[in-house]
Parts: sequence; C-alpha cells; structure tokens
Amino acid sequence: MRVQKGKQPAAGMPFEFPMSSGAAETLAESGRAYFNACLEWQKELADFTNERLHKDLDLQRSAAQCKNAGELAKLHQEWVETTLKDYVRETEKLTTLFRDAAFNGAKSVEAAAEASKPDVTSK
Repeated sequence: MRVQKGKQPAAGMPFEFPMSSGAAETLAESGRAYFNACLEWQKELADFTNERLHKDLDLQRSAAQCKNAGELAKLHQEWVETTLKDYVRETEKLTTLFRDAAFNGAKSVEAAAEASKPDVTSK
C-alpha cells in the first residue's frame, strides 16, 4: 500500500482512492438521483395502491346493488378487465422509472470515472 506522506487511507479502506472534488460531487449527485428515484417509485406505488383500493371498494358497493347473478357476473368481468389493465399500466410506469434511474445513475458514475482519470499528457 502506498500512502502519501501525512495522509492515511480512510478507516477500513486498505488503499487510498484518489478522487477529484468534481468526481466526488458527480458521485454524490448520482446518489441524490437514485434517492429521488426511490422516492418517486414509492410515491407511484402508494398512489397505485390507493387507486386500486378505491376501485375495489366501488366493486363491493356495486355488487351489493346487483339484482341477479347475471349483473354480478358482468360486474365481476368488468372489474377483472380493469384490474388487469391497471396492473399492466403500473408495471410499465415502474419499469420506466427503474430504467431511467439506472440509465441516469450509470451516466453519472461514468462521468465521475472519467473525471477522476489522471491527466496524462505526452511530452
């Protein structure tokens, strides 16, 4: 392990990891982006759950007002179709959120790696 005079590696780190302040800021920005993406993911799931619970309650109310088995079967069929469409739509939204977070985070890490490369010029 090579440590510059007067400098010690971070606790628990067997080596020194030099990083420019620009690279460190880029990585911190990436972390914030991932955190915000997680918050957006959680909000989306909470909104979807709330929406589905309301639709399920509406089904219960409507089922109680059905006059015969035919009405109930039709109501149930409509509920199944709507539920499946809702879950497909939600899966698409969550997949897009995840893809965007991963892509943007990877770009930030790549930029940080590029920024931390030593400046080697030929003489």
